[in-house]
Amino acid sequence: MRMRKRFRSLVVATSAVLLSVSLVACGPEYWPSSEEEPSASPGASPSPSTLEETLPKPSITVSQFERVLEETRATIAQADEERDTSVLEARVGGSVLETRGANYEALAGDDSVEPASGIPDGEVQLVLPQQNESWPRHVLAVVGWQDESQVPQALIFEQVSARSDFKLVYQVYLQVGIQLPELAASQVGAPVIAGDSSLTMLPPSQVPGAYADIMTTGEKADHYGAFAAEPDELREGLGYEHKQKNYVDNKDFELIDFEFSNDRGSSPVISFSTKDGGALVAGSFTESTEFELTEDGVSVTLSDSRSGMRALLGGEEKIESDIRRVDEYQVLVYVPPAPRDGEEPGQIEMLGYNAAIVKAEEIG
Repeated sequence: MRMRKRFRSLVVATSAVLLSVSLVACGPEYWPSSEEEPSASPGASPSPSTLEETLPKPSITVSQFERVLEETRATIAQADEERDTSVLEARVGGSVLETRGANYEALAGDDSVEPASGIPDGEVQLVLPQQNESWPRHVLAVVGWQDESQVPQALIFEQVSARSDFKLVYQVYLQVGIQLPELAASQVGAPVIAGDSSLTMLPPSQVPGAYADIMTTGEKADHYGAFAAEPDELREGLGYEHKQKNYVDNKDFELIDFEFSNDRGSSPVISFSTKDGGALVAGSFTESTEFELTEDGVSVTLSDSRSGMRALLGGEEKIESDIRRVDEYQVLVYVPPAPRDGEEPGQIEMLGYNAAIVKAEEIG
């Protein structure tokens, strides 16, 4: 979906908010494509069983995961020091690789750009592997910091084949005060949920696109009522109401047309079943924002350097052409089970998120 607004009077856009806050896009069809819809893993959800020995084995043990985590910490620390994406590729993939690589590019042009966060250095608080004896395999972990004032991160790793290493494909910040649903023990693991499963309130593969639509169109979104509005720091900070107030209705931008679009992100949709029959779903999506200057002589002042947008545009403080900015979002949500006859449906709850710029360019 595209949103456009034209204004009349000449005002030069100078707000730093324009640079540090991404404008979220919409996609009512949730990025239709001829490609097969991504899913957590091939195959249907297994039939419930209380006999642990009949279940598929967890994709990784806790001790194995701890070794993966240490190797990933070391790899990212080395890559951060050298600002070398090729070093990252050994242990990082998907959206994490895309956003961190863009961060290195921006830092190369401007040392004042805010570096991407490292992997938490504290204790592993939770390990949830998928029950999966085939590939791809996934594992989710919650890891804290030695500095307990920092919020823990949820990390999701993917192993695409038997000969591949587990790679970090999601790195999200958990919201303060959230409570995870009841999950299986690490030695048992979580059954696989297919991307098109009807066992959850919304099929996992549709969750990222549905959420992106809400961020852009608010109450007009098809699945607006399916998502809990609170607590949702991402929607509150960057959602529809924020954009209306700070951009669409902002007189500082009276000579700018805004066009928003979105697409799938770099990480696959990954799902972990919960004990109540719901799912933890991780998804990623990109948001593209075009700033079209509607009259000659109008310029955008790039007064904020920490976001990386100015560095990715070559370091110039003023731009007199149209601009495209692309941000990548990672979200982790809880999706309740599909309601039975007569039951009231639950709501999808935001658990954690991450957002970072991946591209900025002059267009037109």
